[in-house]
Amino acid sequence: VSPQHWSRCARNSPSSAAEDLRDSARRHRAPQPWQPCSVTIRHTLRALRYRNYRLFFIGQSLSIIGNWVQQIAMAWLVYRLTGSAWLLGVTGFAGQIAILVFAPFGGLWADRFNKYRLLLYTQALSALPPLALALLTYTDMVEVWHIIVMALFLGIINAIDTPIRLVMTSEDVIHS
Repeated sequence: VSPQHWSRCARNSPSSAAEDLRDSARRHRAPQPWQPCSVTIRHTLRALRYRNYRLFFIGQSLSIIGNWVQQIAMAWLVYRLTGSAWLLGVTGFAGQIAILVFAPFGGLWADRFNKYRLLLYTQALSALPPLALALLTYTDMVEVWHIIVMALFLGIINAIDTPIRLVMTSEDVIHS
C-alpha cells in the first residue's frame, strides 16, 4: 500500500476513496468472460508442437481408451455371467487394490530404469488379458474367477504403467 493511500484515507475524503477504488480497478482488472480465450488454448496445447510428444499423446490416448473399454467389458461380463452386484464390486476392487499396493513400485522403477522399455513392456503385457478373455469367452470356458484374476493383473500393470507414463509426459516435452 502506497503512502498516498494512507494519506487519502486519513483525510476521509469521499472523493479520494472513489479515486482509490478506480485506481485499484484499473490496476487489478480481471479478464472479461466475453474476451476470446485463444491465447489460453494455444498455451495449453503448445506441447503438441513436439513430434515425440504428439506420437506419445496419440498412442497413450488410444491405450487408455482401450483400457476403459476393457474395464467395462470385464464388468459387463461378470454381471452377465452372475447377475451379482457383489462380484461386480469384487472385480472392480481387485483392479483398484493392485494399483494402491503396486503404484509406489511403479514410481520407483520409473526413476531407476529405462522408461521407454518399461512402457513398452507394460503396454505389451496389458494386451494379454483381453486376448485371454476373448479366447475364454469365445470357447465358452470363461468363469468369474478368470475375470477377477485378469482385473488384478491389469491393476498391477496399470500401477506400473501410470507413473512411467506421467514421468515420460514431462520428459518428452522438456527434452524435445
